[in-house]
Amino acid sequence: MIHPTDQRYLVKELIPFFSEEGFLEYKLKVEKAYVRALNKIGVCPEEIADEIIAQTVTALEVKQKEAILKHDIRALVEVLRDKISTPAKPYVHLGLTSYDVVNTAQALLIKDATKKVLLLHLVALELELIRLAKEEKNTLQIGRTHGQHAEPTTFGKEIAVFVDRIGHAIIRIKNASDNLRGKLSGAVGSKASLSLIHDPDELESIFMKELSLNASPITTQRLPPEELTNYMCQITITFGTIADLANDLRHLQRSEIGEVAEYFEKTQVGSSTMPQKRNPINLENIISQYRAVMPHIITALLNIESEHQRDLRDSASTRYILPEVLNAFVHSINRLIRVIKTLKVDRGRMKENLKLNRDFYLAEPAYVQLALQGDPQAYDKVRELTLKAQKENKPLSKLLTSDLLETIGDYTGTCKKQVDKVTKYWETKISELADT
Repeated sequence: MIHPTDQRYLVKELIPFFSEEGFLEYKLKVEKAYVRALNKIGVCPEEIADEIIAQTVTALEVKQKEAILKHDIRALVEVLRDKISTPAKPYVHLGLTSYDVVNTAQALLIKDATKKVLLLHLVALELELIRLAKEEKNTLQIGRTHGQHAEPTTFGKEIAVFVDRIGHAIIRIKNASDNLRGKLSGAVGSKASLSLIHDPDELESIFMKELSLNASPITTQRLPPEELTNYMCQITITFGTIADLANDLRHLQRSEIGEVAEYFEKTQVGSSTMPQKRNPINLENIISQYRAVMPHIITALLNIESEHQRDLRDSASTRYILPEVLNAFVHSINRLIRVIKTLKVDRGRMKENLKLNRDFYLAEPAYVQLALQGDPQAYDKVRELTLKAQKENKPLSKLLTSDLLETIGDYTGTCKKQVDKVTKYWETKISELADT
């Protein structure tokens, strides 16, 4: 196979949705739902509708027919027509345009893949992060800004930040999926062909109920693209959040930091030449997956634009971006779940790194307290003390008065309360989402 997804990264759970066979099943589902709708309005006899609905069509059959017709949907229609009786043939695809089928099938499969696969895995990741945040809420860690030591935090609080970010991402993705719609509006969106059959709005309503889908109130030949683009944006944004967490954990594994470590199997090899190597390969793979598919969001945005009622400039590109982005996304979620489940947190190393700071984090609370006491030069005075401590290579605490030191403590503020608040909120929210 040409594509690395097929050999190395394939998420098998997504095959029923994004393979050629999977997409065909959804298009066939749309065609059959339409026949059932024709039956319910009294146009198609029930026995004929049952005959059509009972048929199966394979991807190979459609591919062979498409080689002759050079049109995928007409190939599907003709294969289906070849399997049924002569009286039933007129009712297949009656009055439809290709994108009544394609756009509606696409919305259905994305909604199903999101609910049955993507969100389940994303929620599983969220629950693992909640567990880790709670376990490590008291674990002191030096915070870092611009790659430099800043102020103390707790490792659990920093994980809780991602609990909140991914929690909101779950809701955004769910909402974006829920907003995807179908269409039944004909070649240019006028519903003219449907008007020859029945009241088109009533027919569309019955058809959409068959599929448990909402219809777009107005279309051209294709659905308005903004909802699909929004869905792709939410996936890409969330993928970026996951890559951000992966990158943070990757840096915490640097030899000179060493605060966390990926689980390393007994037989695992880290280098072809350096036997001692234990590389953060899972986290690096997640970042690499993000780099591979993140630029597809540009294509999704370009696909908003179309000439008049329809052209095919988004056709081939959509075939690429949907399966590639979602497969890489779910693969990376699962990889991160495995990392979080088995992550080794070296609390002792975190304490050692905090000591390396030589108490310079005390500069902020010291100057704030001096300022609160009315000293107009508080910041400059403490800054001078930090320069002196650096020059003399001694902890800053040796130069601060005891009354300042007594009130500072571990200087982690409300980190522990924040962890409790955030984890409790998202545990409740995830439970509520599960009920829906």
